[in-house]
Amino acid sequence: MSNILSRLLSPFSSAQKKPQKIIMNYFSDIKDLRQSLFLDFIYQDNVYQSKSQCLAFNGKIVRLALQSNEYLPEKNMTVACFFMAQKDKKKLPCNFSTKVLGSLKKGSSIYIDIAMPKEITHQQRRKNLRVPLTKSEISNFKVWAGREIPKTENEDTTKNKITWDPIEQEDFKLVDISAGGIKLEIAKESLITPKLQKNFLFLITGSFDAQNKTNELAMVARVTRISRPKKDSWDILGLQFSRWTKITEEHVTWIPTDDAGVSFLGTWLAMFMSKLAKSSS
Repeated sequence: MSNILSRLLSPFSSAQKKPQKIIMNYFSDIKDLRQSLFLDFIYQDNVYQSKSQCLAFNGKIVRLALQSNEYLPEKNMTVACFFMAQKDKKKLPCNFSTKVLGSLKKGSSIYIDIAMPKEITHQQRRKNLRVPLTKSEISNFKVWAGREIPKTENEDTTKNKITWDPIEQEDFKLVDISAGGIKLEIAKESLITPKLQKNFLFLITGSFDAQNKTNELAMVARVTRISRPKKDSWDILGLQFSRWTKITEEHVTWIPTDDAGVSFLGTWLAMFMSKLAKSSS
């Protein structure tokens, strides 16, 4: 197993695996409470997402009704499923991976059968599923620090403008990234370090290849957590994405993040994990 895959799977190492009887109980609750299952279908480096509900199940098969009819999943596709279980009146994020056994389209309705998963793990929400990466694993990965420019008296605005100053490559490290945010280490000797505080703005840019295309993304992130270990030469920052855009030669339109975070990044991360698992199998 590669070092990258070991890092990738490490968040799952402490996850609690569920015996088959408990897994059946999960699906009983999902069906009875009409809970939603969020699906990521992974096939030939593409990811298709859908929302579903459980119609029936037994020890080998789970039948789902998809709430989107844009795509008919194919047999043997890998499907990653995310759902929220109820435990002690609290919602517990869970996930599993399995295979599509078959699919059927009737009118505007799509039904699929998936193999009953052998295990279910507790995990973060899909938006916050952190993938440990280094900056060398994302092409043209760069970090920029925000700096306010005071408005002039003639400007018709109530806010200061923001300009972005590049941070030297040797002054930052990428720890992990998700669709919802990113964790960075910043050198204590960096010129930007004394200015760091909560809500400080960063711009993250990089190339994310998908479906044989190179997509340049820019994401604005706000500092939510700062750790300053005294015996370390690096400060640790937790950042949350607030808006993003694809960089093109046309006019830039910023897209506010929603419950899915940076949706394109989430899809890219799912494809990255799929490729990594295949290369190490």
